[in-house]
Amino acid sequence: MDFKTAIGVINVIKAERERRLDRLRDEDPDISYDQWLFTDEPFVNEMCLMLLVALRHGIERSLISFAARTNTASVISRSQYQQNLVKQQKLFGNRTAGRVC
Repeated sequence: MDFKTAIGVINVIKAERERRLDRLRDEDPDISYDQWLFTDEPFVNEMCLMLLVALRHGIERSLISFAARTNTASVISRSQYQQNLVKQQKLFGNRTAGRVC
């Protein structure tokens, strides 16, 4: 995910949060509190979590690609890059196999 896309998603999340809060301003305080606490806030939090997961996966892909290009001659062939990439993906996958994301 590039920087502009991430900023766009953050702006959408902000707008949705504000829209949901504005909708609850004229409601009964008890009802609006419950609506926000049990429905709206978890929804906004899930959108934030999805953004963070997407960013993390994008960073992982970039790091694996970068690792495939390191420790080599100044110029490598496409096939050598592909071999290095598969090797790095296996190394990265083995290191995170037991971790919960």
